[in-house]
Amino acid sequence: MKNLRRWELDAKQSALLTLAADARLSLTDYFDDQTWRLRLGDGDVAALAIQTQYGGRAGLISLVPMWEHDGHFIYEAQTYEKAPIVTQFAPNFIQLEGKLTSDTLLTMRLWAMDSHTIGGAFVVENTSERAIDLRFDLYGHVIKDGKEQPLSLITMPRHLHALALGEFDNLEPVVIVEDGNARDDRPKIGTSVTIKPKQHTLFRWVHVGLGTKRDSLNVANQWLEVSWSAYFQQINAAAKALPQIQTGNRDWDWLIAASYNQVAQSFFTPAGHLPKGTFAAKRRPSHGYSQNGDGSDYPRGWDGQDPMLAYLTTPPMASIDPMIAQGIIHNYLATQADDGSIDNRPGTSGIKQEILCPPILARIAWHIFQQSEDDAFLQAVFPGLMSFLERWLATDIDGDGDGHPEWQDERQMGYIAFPTFATWQTWSQGADIRMVEGPDLVVYLIAEAMTLHHMAEHLGKKSALPTLNNILAGLRSQLEKLWLNDHFVYRDRDTHITTTGSVILQEGAGDQRHDVEHSLLVPNRLIVRIVGGVNHVPRIRLHIEGRDDQDQPIEEAHTFEAFKWQNRQGLFTSHKTYSKIDSIWCEGLSRVYKINVCTLDTTQIDINTLLPLWIGALPEKYTIELVKLATNPAKFWQPNGITMAPVDSPHYDPSNAKGAGGIWPFWLTLIGEGLIAANEAKKAGEMFKNLLQAQLEAVKDEGHFGQFYHAEKPQALGEKNHLAGIVPLHLLNKLLGIRIVGRNKVWVGGAFGWDRAVTIRQHGVIVRRTRKEIKVKFPSGYIVELEGDARWQAIIDPNGKNSRRVKRFQVPEVKKQPITTSTTVRPIERVNILIEYED
Repeated sequence: MKNLRRWELDAKQSALLTLAADARLSLTDYFDDQTWRLRLGDGDVAALAIQTQYGGRAGLISLVPMWEHDGHFIYEAQTYEKAPIVTQFAPNFIQLEGKLTSDTLLTMRLWAMDSHTIGGAFVVENTSERAIDLRFDLYGHVIKDGKEQPLSLITMPRHLHALALGEFDNLEPVVIVEDGNARDDRPKIGTSVTIKPKQHTLFRWVHVGLGTKRDSLNVANQWLEVSWSAYFQQINAAAKALPQIQTGNRDWDWLIAASYNQVAQSFFTPAGHLPKGTFAAKRRPSHGYSQNGDGSDYPRGWDGQDPMLAYLTTPPMASIDPMIAQGIIHNYLATQADDGSIDNRPGTSGIKQEILCPPILARIAWHIFQQSEDDAFLQAVFPGLMSFLERWLATDIDGDGDGHPEWQDERQMGYIAFPTFATWQTWSQGADIRMVEGPDLVVYLIAEAMTLHHMAEHLGKKSALPTLNNILAGLRSQLEKLWLNDHFVYRDRDTHITTTGSVILQEGAGDQRHDVEHSLLVPNRLIVRIVGGVNHVPRIRLHIEGRDDQDQPIEEAHTFEAFKWQNRQGLFTSHKTYSKIDSIWCEGLSRVYKINVCTLDTTQIDINTLLPLWIGALPEKYTIELVKLATNPAKFWQPNGITMAPVDSPHYDPSNAKGAGGIWPFWLTLIGEGLIAANEAKKAGEMFKNLLQAQLEAVKDEGHFGQFYHAEKPQALGEKNHLAGIVPLHLLNKLLGIRIVGRNKVWVGGAFGWDRAVTIRQHGVIVRRTRKEIKVKFPSGYIVELEGDARWQAIIDPNGKNSRRVKRFQVPEVKKQPITTSTTVRPIERVNILIEYED
């Protein structure tokens, strides 16, 4: 595979890789997606095990290559002359190389034909001067319901056999080795050959997981009746679209390449209620099977298009395959209601989260367009995105009607541990987000309006410009009102005041009336926290009496339904603001409960105070102060990046376990883009490299990406191998100042935040950039050289042709194969396999 970079990956490094169908090359099955992983062992453990869990239907399925030569069995790592290592990989392809003996070289190619089928092409080369006799077997090992399972042999014509791996929910998988048979009653099948001197032999095998043994067997046999050379050529051709980045640090290069690989793997062909292909956050062996058949039972990460994850993944996917990336925006718009609303997580099952998607879709679409330069795409999505922006500016989302809408649900923020809110955390203040105005939502809206303005100008939609200009003027005015001293703040929705909080009632008896008679210097809301009892919601009615800022009596009463209940506590934020609190009590609450009441504190800051950097074009005084705040080690700047809450906050936790913190690549990307816009590209590059090094050390130690990372230690946290925790590739491309549109066009120049020599190969184009020079070489041989600080510009090959789409595999026609008999076999010999279940 000449278009794939050569590596030498060990067990920990190769643990990042999965074998999965590539949506660019074959059809995928979102509801029955079977992915596989490699387990490289050492010592007396199997040198290579290819493993799956059939999307969660099995404990573990392992296929282990076994060899017999000169009376010796070779499968343990210590029995190989050189145990296999990974030397090349693509989304649906992994190549390993090793040595069986000093005279026999081994090359193993594994590939996923589709979501139900994988195959192996193993080449053994005899470099000696004498012929060698060799036996190859594929050993099957199945764990189901915590127990090792017996397997069965299927007898086929010509005394050949297939290995049946058992019965699972709607699944009867089969393995066939080409011209393979079973020599004994062990759970393995294979073939024996004699390899002449200086010659090589090809061993092929196929695993198919369909609903019946017969269907699985028919498809497997058909794949072995055709040559695989053309398919490998397609994989090689498709590999040109995968960016190869050389930073001078090979470990960083591998981590970046693995991240691009995971991005490409995360996308699927269309399924269910979505008209275009969608993505999954964790395409792993333990995920991918829907017992309901429509994805309605899928766990988080497979249950819909998360918009923050879409922001991280679709721009890099657009550089690989723009049509697939465009589909994500089309899916959002396909669910749009008549009033412009778009659900936060549209999914294949059609089930909606019933909260409004954050206003970030136009920005995503613009990033896709910058990579595809497809005007038809912009024309198609502009009306819906414009309507979506106007929905966010509707009066029902703006509680006080001041032109500054409020979040309606914490989940819209993408992070539910901001100390001011975090209603599900016992350590937090727990304010109702609908009662607070903050900088993040208005920043997202400004970014959307700015982006739609760019689109309208590009498309010649002059009639939309006055409306967008008015929207931008209003939103910028609202953002300026949030500036206090040297940073942006939260404020009360109605009073527009930012103030500290105070304790009104602590550990008050749940069954008593509390006449607190507490006056406030600044009118404020109350946050009521009821704690105690058991894990059921008490049927109560809360009463608050007091006076407003005009010293007029006010009161409010709310049932238990107005509270947010979690882990034996209920939280409620008053709908009214009080200058004096007279009495607080609850009807229907027993003495086992305690009532705690405080006023709303809007002075706490978090990463959202830095977010206005993202939109750029801020007044200089704001930019200077925000950059200073972001890069201050006593505030947000930590060893692994910019953390979610300042380190001097009482609610800061670098691990995000008992407070706000950690490094989350989505927010790191936004702040990184902001630093670049503020002419601090080198600082953004430093921040990025800090995270990259932390990810590298975490992966080397733990063998997986995290969902996010410890702010101070190289530790992966959250869900393992989550797409949100890969290298933030979109930010990387911004730092490099290189955008390869296709075989004949490159954008390059501007800020160079990487600040060291880097080379990118993609679509046959090679771009090398240093501080002193930029060199672009097109496939035609056309070369352009620029100064290292050249302005951002397009370079076009006058002789080149732009062709990026790859063809899908032509699936062989399936013919029915007879099954003669089926014989149960049990594992007699002991094979040591590295077993690790996914969480």
